[in-house]
Amino acid sequence: MAQLELETGEFEFGELDFENKTIKPIIDLPDNAPISMAHNGKYSLYGWRFESIIDIEQQKIYSLISMPN
Repeated sequence: MAQLELETGEFEFGELDFENKTIKPIIDLPDNAPISMAHNGKYSLYGWRFESIIDIEQQKIYSLISMPN
């Protein structure tokens, strides 16, 4: 049985510059989970259950819940 989640690739969160057609990398992500941007553009919810928050200015991911081992 194949486990696709073990070989999903590399993902990064970045800022798109449509005028110059470039991407400014912000932070590497562990998987291709959903993202929801805050209205102020400083934070983003991230994860399959939005269990993490990305601080765009500090370029860090913080967990919002404790995950069992």
